[in-house]
Formats: sequence, C-alpha cells, structure tokens
Amino acid sequence: MFNSLNPYGKQKKSIIDLINSIILNNDAKATIDEYIEVNEYGLAFDQITYELSENELQISKEVYMKIKDLADLMELPKDSYDFLAKLILD
Repeated sequence: MFNSLNPYGKQKKSIIDLINSIILNNDAKATIDEYIEVNEYGLAFDQITYELSENELQISKEVYMKIKDLADLMELPKDSYDFLAKLILD
C-alpha cells in the first residue's frame, strides 16, 4: 500500500504514537503537544527522552524500540536515546 505521509508526517505520527505508549504527567504532555503543534519534532523528542530519564520512568523494550525507530527516522545520533536503555524493564 502506498504511504502518502512525507518524512515530517511520519515523524509526527511516530511521536504521537510514542507519547500514547508511555505515561507522562499532564504538564509534560502539554509541552510535547506544543512542540508538535509548531512542527518542532526534535524538541518534542528531546522532551520525551528528558521526561523519561529525569523521572526514571521504566519503559518496555517495545517503547525503547519505538524511541530508537523514531530517532532513526529523524536521523538523530544513537546518543540521543541510548541512555534510556537503563530504564527498560527486565
């Protein structure tokens, strides 16, 4: 099937899917939503990784892979997310 989303549309969809996969407080979600509204996907990604790391929120391997896939889509370096590996549930 033909995928009509451009790279930025894919990034937006992936970020929204990611934030729906994790538990964040309302302030964090509002900040991320604001970044998405103005197409600042890099800032949204940074905010997500910051919130997870700062609050030491445990994540599943599936969520970690979503973060990795999003970073790959956005052409971000591995060090933009690999520090979250310590948060993966065993």
